[in-house]
Amino acid sequence: MDKDTLNLIFIGIIVVMAVIGLLVQQSRLEDPGNQTVIYNNQLAELVKLNAGVPCVLAIYRQSGNLYSDPVSHQDAASALAAALKTMNRAKIDSLQILTNNEFRLEVRRAFKNYQGKDGRKVGGFIIDLVKE
Repeated sequence: MDKDTLNLIFIGIIVVMAVIGLLVQQSRLEDPGNQTVIYNNQLAELVKLNAGVPCVLAIYRQSGNLYSDPVSHQDAASALAAALKTMNRAKIDSLQILTNNEFRLEVRRAFKNYQGKDGRKVGGFIIDLVKE
């Protein structure tokens, strides 16, 4: 086989893997029993953060860099409202929960947006409780 044929096979394998990954993520989103990939409006009822404790909200880009400076909030509910407002403004309607416990909520967008510049798109957020 020549080099061009090998390159086409390699690109074909990558495309097939990407499509399979997309289909798996979509099936997780549509499965009502799966609570790791959800729609935005479902997040508030799944959050396990301690109520009434100050916390810090950090919003990240798809590239992993900070989107905006971390902001302190008086409680988890106000931080979650601010995070969801940013997600809705960025037209992100589905999320993947990475960490959800009493001290930390880490969420990223369920599907990457490959339009435009990748590093500038909102990718997710982290809410950490402030340790006293």
